[in-house]
Amino acid sequence: MQKFTQKEAERFIIDYLLAHRYIGNKQTTYENLIRHVPSNDKKIVKNALDELIRKGFISTKRKHYGIHISLLSWRLGEIRQYLNSI
Repeated sequence: MQKFTQKEAERFIIDYLLAHRYIGNKQTTYENLIRHVPSNDKKIVKNALDELIRKGFISTKRKHYGIHISLLSWRLGEIRQYLNSI
């Protein structure tokens, strides 16, 4: 099976969060997102997720049982433009 590239991994993450409507106050755990990826692609997806957090598209919230992530609702326009440019 072919491995994800960095851009494909970023597209997968954003598509997953949009499809499940993890926007704003609705969140999922960091580990839950990684669980939906084949084992040979987990490292690439983790790096892509960290990059999206650095770019400011994904917000994080620390809980005592893990990190929760969601898309920032006020940056959805920019996120969709970024998806189209990938």
